[in-house]
Amino acid sequence: MTRFENATKDLVEKFIKQWLVEEEYEIQPHTDPNTSFNYKIIKSNIQLHVGQHNKSKDNIMIKGVIAFKEDEQAMLRYLKTKRELLYDLEIIFTLANIEFSVNPNVITEEFTIEDIQLTKIIYYDGLTKQTFYDALLSIFNCLKLLISKFILVGRTSMT
Repeated sequence: MTRFENATKDLVEKFIKQWLVEEEYEIQPHTDPNTSFNYKIIKSNIQLHVGQHNKSKDNIMIKGVIAFKEDEQAMLRYLKTKRELLYDLEIIFTLANIEFSVNPNVITEEFTIEDIQLTKIIYYDGLTKQTFYDALLSIFNCLKLLISKFILVGRTSMT
């Protein structure tokens, strides 16, 4: 049995916050009525959220998204390989055991790279500092890969 198998949400939140502070992450509480707790971490143009959904009894969720600058975002809109880029990345994210989702605009059904969200769930019975940071860094690295691939495709389409 791990120390979190029968833990309360408050205890898990306390340890998550402590782990993030110990590793010198700059965290900001993020208000979300659907979560018991939610911390936002921003590194360059990558935004990570660590929290627990109100309906969840025994797991935490780590989500990551990218916030591109306007010129980077506009470049992707005109790439002819946009779909192939996303299919390739979905395979990579699946192999990394990370949930990949795209949230298109409901009216136009269009989406941008900023609409891509990566998610990893960790259940209390498997929660350790190691599994937490493995998941956090996996999402961070996959988002860095997304940025790198985007820049590479953007450069090759301009030549």
